[in-house]
Amino acid sequence: MKRVFLCLNFALLKAALKPAPFLSPSSPTPAGTAVPPGI
Repeated sequence: MKRVFLCLNFALLKAALKPAPFLSPSSPTPAGTAVPPGI
């Protein structure tokens, strides 16, 4: 179950990486906030 959750988080993160770089405090995304708890 954890693996599936991590995979989903990774997919969301990848989608969030497309429009903007990972380090962009000016545009926070739900995926960015969902990744830390997953890890």
